Amino acid sequence: MLTICFVFYLEVKTKLRFLIANWIGKDPMEMNLQATGAPFQHALYDIVGKARNIPAYKLMGDCYRGEVPVGYWLCYMDPKDTGKEGKSEPKWDLPTTS
Repeated sequence: MLTICFVFYLEVKTKLRFLIANWIGKDPMEMNLQATGAPFQHALYDIVGKARNIPAYKLMGDCYRGEVPVGYWLCYMDPKDTGKEGKSEPKWDLPTTS
């Protein structure tokens, strides 16, 4: 298992080095942000948004939805505790839209 994890780590590290090397010296303001892909796309939106003094979400286009469904997952715990957690109400104070 450790060998598999190490090989995966080396593959990811190599791919990231390649991506980073291709972006050194490029101006984020002139890049096609939608074509950059993960893992840097959100960071580039943030950089350009801050440079233009606008929220990053406004660079992504018009509003597509008025609300977004929220998912939730549980960390590993005892099965009895997992059942209790699944039946309980979320303890979040999230803003809602009208």
